[in-house]
Amino acid sequence: MYKDEKIVLFDGTDLSKWTNLKGEAAEWEIKDGIMTVVPKSGNIITKEEFGDAIYHIEFCVPEIPGAQGQDKGNSGVFIQGRYEIQILESYGMPAAEYECGGLYGMKDPRVNASLPAGEWQSFDIIFRAPVVDEKGDLETIGRMTVIHNGVVIHNNVPLASIGGGNPYNNQTRHANFGPLMLQDHHCPVSFRNIYVIKL
Repeated sequence: MYKDEKIVLFDGTDLSKWTNLKGEAAEWEIKDGIMTVVPKSGNIITKEEFGDAIYHIEFCVPEIPGAQGQDKGNSGVFIQGRYEIQILESYGMPAAEYECGGLYGMKDPRVNASLPAGEWQSFDIIFRAPVVDEKGDLETIGRMTVIHNGVVIHNNVPLASIGGGNPYNNQTRHANFGPLMLQDHHCPVSFRNIYVIKL
């Protein structure tokens, strides 16, 4: 029987499974089992690329007094380095694609499931990769389900476009495989307990 393979991408000890966008060592801070964005150090991506998969990511948005809009603890999770799930301090805000949990540039979440700044939150993401032929033409569209803090906020959403803000190698086309990318948006957002299960 086929057994799904769980791969721990961050266990709290090092960033050996990650690089920056130039393929060099990732420079985010690790302390007490947590990695935190070092502002202006750049996005980080996994060395391994994935197709169909389930991702688990825990994150904490810091309190930033006086910050407004997109400066309130901004980051993002990019599946395949292409499709962004927004991270932001969005507690109590209307559900929107540019707020936490939104598929940035594509779709509002069904509800806003955000917790207040300073509390640990989670994304569980079920991703069905697009199927692309040898010429790079899209044969089957990708799909994504996102569970935010135990609440389904996107249910089997078709990924008709790449979405906004995807700086990984300027990827504008769909692909069969790609890395997980975490965004440096100049805010010290923290992450822990990141793993992927290949499907």
